[in-house]
Amino acid sequence: MVFLHHAPIVALDAVEKGGGFGLRMLLAVRHAGAFGVPLFFALSGFLITSLLLIERERTGTVDVRAFYIRRILRIWPAYYLALILFLWMRWAAGDGLPLDAGLRYALLLGNYVAPYWGISVLWSISVEEQFYALWPLAAKRLAQQGLCWIAIGLVFVGLAFRAALIFVDGATWETAWYSTPAQVDCVGLGALLALYRDRLPRLAATRLQIWGWLIACLCGLIAASSLCPPLGVDPSWLSWTTRLFGTGFAALMVWILVTKPPEVHVLEGRLWVGLGKISYGMYLIHLLVMPLAVWVSDRLHLGLFGATGLSLALTIALAAALYRFYEMPFLRLKAHFARVQSRP
Repeated sequence: MVFLHHAPIVALDAVEKGGGFGLRMLLAVRHAGAFGVPLFFALSGFLITSLLLIERERTGTVDVRAFYIRRILRIWPAYYLALILFLWMRWAAGDGLPLDAGLRYALLLGNYVAPYWGISVLWSISVEEQFYALWPLAAKRLAQQGLCWIAIGLVFVGLAFRAALIFVDGATWETAWYSTPAQVDCVGLGALLALYRDRLPRLAATRLQIWGWLIACLCGLIAASSLCPPLGVDPSWLSWTTRLFGTGFAALMVWILVTKPPEVHVLEGRLWVGLGKISYGMYLIHLLVMPLAVWVSDRLHLGLFGATGLSLALTIALAAALYRFYEMPFLRLKAHFARVQSRP
């Protein structure tokens, strides 16, 4: 979804809005891709909370030190490699980053930097790491009810923060999107789904029903995006409502997947699992790859759609190589600090 939002077809936005229905729907699909970020935060909140709860149930506590080591080994190697590559590319292009901006990215505070094309994709990693810094401490010290209240608080903070921006003169969409308080409702919803997983009603029981729900959610995101793009607009009631739909649909998709019967296999084939393993690398490098794909496409006259397809193929290939030859050694080391077995 995020790849589609950033893909070379972004240039279609320059086409007059008087374009046909097909073009308007294509742009709505492209804008809906931005909701991949709330979906990522909801999934992250669910997964991390689930692993912490299982660890506490099995061992009686949470090994916070081991948790931090696992997160560092999983996230930091690829993150800082991507950061170095982004900085080098911008420097080589004569468009270097200000020192304070580079330091903020290095300190995982990149979501509080004015967006710079390419490197700004790292902002969501900063939000996630800020959540990881505090949540295991809460999971270790608080009972489940206390964690539920914190998660509910996160949901209200995110909603209230974005709503408050509507009344702030000079508020920008960057603040409404990149700031940590603007995204914590997604994390909170994911955590709540983990905390109440055993009590959630099952929304779909068969593979056909599950796919139907997931497709319906994606159509809902596209419909919301056709009313108002989630990015590139000033905070308003319309954009706030659109983001509310996006957050809700993201949580609903996680709900559908975590309550499905264990014998019903959805998104568990080799293709999905393989893409899941390299998805972090794909996220980090796709904006590094796209300029190269566009350059090749221009010379081969492939057009916007050809450039998008070439970008996707190169992103998958390079992310697979990154996973196999660079990330895997760190992941093997990470396994030594695992308290709950999870897929590598």
